[in-house]
Amino acid sequence: MLERIWIESFLLIDHLEMTWESGLHVLTGETGAGKSMVLEAIACLAGQRADSKWVRSGKACAEVGAVFSAPYPAEVESWLAEQGFDPKEDVWCRRTIDTQGKSKAWINQKPMPLSALKNCIGALVEIGHQHMHLQWLKSEAQREWLDALGGLQPYAIDVEQAWSELQKASNDLIQAKAGIVQRQYEREALAQRREDIKGLQPTQSAWEDMNRLHTRISGAADRQERMSLVRSAIYESRDSILSKLHGLTQQLAPILDSSASAKSAQELLEQARISLQEAADTLRDDREESSDVNLPELDAKLSKWHRTSRRYHIAPSELYDYWLKIEERWVELESMDSIEIFEARLNNAYKKYQENASVLTKARYQAVEKAEAEIAPWLPRLNLPDAKLSFVLKTLAEPAKHGAESIVMMFQSHPSLAPTPLSESASGGELARIALILALVQHPGITPPVRFFDEVDTGISGSTVAEVGRLLQQHTYRDQIVCISHQPQMAACADFHWKIEKNTENPPVTRIHALTEEARRNEIARLMAGGNHDLESAKLHAQQLRQSLARSKTA
Repeated sequence: MLERIWIESFLLIDHLEMTWESGLHVLTGETGAGKSMVLEAIACLAGQRADSKWVRSGKACAEVGAVFSAPYPAEVESWLAEQGFDPKEDVWCRRTIDTQGKSKAWINQKPMPLSALKNCIGALVEIGHQHMHLQWLKSEAQREWLDALGGLQPYAIDVEQAWSELQKASNDLIQAKAGIVQRQYEREALAQRREDIKGLQPTQSAWEDMNRLHTRISGAADRQERMSLVRSAIYESRDSILSKLHGLTQQLAPILDSSASAKSAQELLEQARISLQEAADTLRDDREESSDVNLPELDAKLSKWHRTSRRYHIAPSELYDYWLKIEERWVELESMDSIEIFEARLNNAYKKYQENASVLTKARYQAVEKAEAEIAPWLPRLNLPDAKLSFVLKTLAEPAKHGAESIVMMFQSHPSLAPTPLSESASGGELARIALILALVQHPGITPPVRFFDEVDTGISGSTVAEVGRLLQQHTYRDQIVCISHQPQMAACADFHWKIEKNTENPPVTRIHALTEEARRNEIARLMAGGNHDLESAKLHAQQLRQSLARSKTA
């Protein structure tokens, strides 16, 4: 429930603060006094796009705030819990707009994006504008209303998703058929490239391995020559190092027993001989790993890689990755050429759509029965005793995003007349009353606790307005309905009456006052008298009207 609202420097409002209770609230005032400003301020708080024109002239920024109390709709409770708020506590919300059109928002003193206001406050408040009855002339509004009344949104979402998949499958098939010739040319070009690069036997490391091997082979002769020279110097030549070492050890042999130094030197020379022998053996056992590789053949392979890379304008090291891309695209082309695959996908998508649409259609027929049954008792109460509002489901020739049928509201003002679409047959007054019925007959799970109506009684007069007021009374035992009205009967039905006035200051200022019972009778008398100056007579009638239409205190 809306507990309190404050508005600062918003359009013609300099400062306004209102406390609210559950029940029917009516706002009255002269034309142009600024009654719709309150609705615009509420719309601002509910997340409407900011506009710098909202800021009162001479002020730096405008501010709108409100306090709501629990219990809240289930979706709001879930959202509050997700944000870390206690769903049982009051919700304080505030929004400011500066002269540049920049906006800031807070919920429970926590800065929030504009989307948060839409998710939270937008689910707590419904705003019905002055010409909202015209929306019911649109088929999409009629369909959405029926789906909401029947709780069919989950079925409608399934159908919309199936329709999207059907559209994609259809577009894929069209593209597959249209691109056969182009893909044939592309496949022929790829076939040559596949053949050229496949002949290279490409692997991820092939190019680096061949270059490394070529470097090794091309230096083999020099390496062998150098190792041969070293081997010869160690033991193969006549004056080899090993021979000289042997001669040196022979020189020391006679004095080994008498000289410790000679003996140590002889041991070191022996160790040197062993190390040199191992070095010679290592060089003798060395065999080139690439000795079996034919260098001309390897040169030919490298040349082939170079020619292929130049032909396709890429580096030799990139040929392997390029070949992988060609293979991937080849597989895609092969699958796309199979039109049967796309046709099968389309058939499956169409079957899925039909299944979901059939479920939605069946549910809509049930919702139609419910809607007609709930609407029927309201018509005579709003002075349409012989009228009937029905629904016709017309099968569409092609699958649609919102189902396999269109929904048309049919209006029959008298049994002697044939039912015709609401947009073709209802007068302005009839449409206004039907719009009110549709606004009140809704699924209980989607009705917000606070509802604003701007001149919901437009096109209605006399006793019918009084009956509209009684109907609104019945819907406000726990919730709140706020009506902007010029009708005395509506004002007489209200539990709370606010008067909106605009003074002649420069710039003008709009103010709102809560009326006492006596002030209410005077305001109702003003509404009744119009341009007539016989206010005393109007006051008497206003008192009688108030007594006959006021809600019972025990209700």
